[in-house]
Amino acid sequence: MSTRCKELASSIAAATASPDRQVAVNVSKLDDQRIVTQSIRDKRGDLEAQSKSSGCPKP
Repeated sequence: MSTRCKELASSIAAATASPDRQVAVNVSKLDDQRIVTQSIRDKRGDLEAQSKSSGCPKP
């Protein structure tokens, strides 16, 4: 596995481990939190797409 694939895999794992649930719970209190949750999900999707296009094994 290339270094690029390893970096992408660890970034995806970090994005997956992000506290989405906790952020989502706070949405009602702070509307800004919705943006945070969305950006975490978007980032994960972007990383997965990069990983796939680089020919990395599925994480």
